[in-house]
Amino acid sequence: MRDPKSGKRLINSDQMKSSLMGVIPTHFDFKGHYGVAINWSDGFYADIFPYDVLKLIAEEMSTSRS
Repeated sequence: MRDPKSGKRLINSDQMKSSLMGVIPTHFDFKGHYGVAINWSDGFYADIFPYDVLKLIAEEMSTSRS
């Protein structure tokens, strides 16, 4: 889980893997040129993630897999 304003992890990656296994996004609610809110298969509705924060998360994920 991540903070939608900063992109910082709210729980460590091991906790995230065990608690979120099988949880997938079901709907993206685009908020103009600002960001996106995400509906998840476990019923959770995320706050709005600004596009620049999503980019930082993607970059962090791509470097951690290298």
